[in-house]
Amino acid sequence: MKTLFCKGALLLFIAIFQLGFSQEDKIAKFLTESLQKDLELPDTIKYFDDTLRILKPYKVENGILSVELEVRKGGYLYHEKQEMPIADVVSVEKDLNIILTGKGNQSVTGTITEIVDGKPQESRIYKTAYFQTFIRIGKKNKIIGEHLQFYFATANRRISVGQWYD
Repeated sequence: MKTLFCKGALLLFIAIFQLGFSQEDKIAKFLTESLQKDLELPDTIKYFDDTLRILKPYKVENGILSVELEVRKGGYLYHEKQEMPIADVVSVEKDLNIILTGKGNQSVTGTITEIVDGKPQESRIYKTAYFQTFIRIGKKNKIIGEHLQFYFATANRRISVGQWYD
């Protein structure tokens, strides 16, 4: 009887553990879809003088949220990768773009690699508290923050929706 109970408890633990991972995948999928939709919007204000392309969509692997983008700005081309432990996210906010704020001022690790004549140059690594989603063209989109709050909650992680400036 005791063995049967232990096996049942173990199966329940594994099911909950797997559910958490699938919920984290939903966070990554939602961020990717939101960024793709935002990139399709016309930038009528022309506030941003760069263009973006998704190189590697959002994903959560081993508890780390990451994304890699190609950025063209002026005559420069670079790849930017951001990584952040999903457990460090405490809020979602919007300033110039939608950001995920981390627990500490070094929660996010970013890597910028300039591309010159088609060849990657030496990478520069930085640390910050802010994970830039690059979701920025759409206005009156606080629903994205609320959806992210919901997806984090279903993955047993509480985050707040902070200031939202359009």
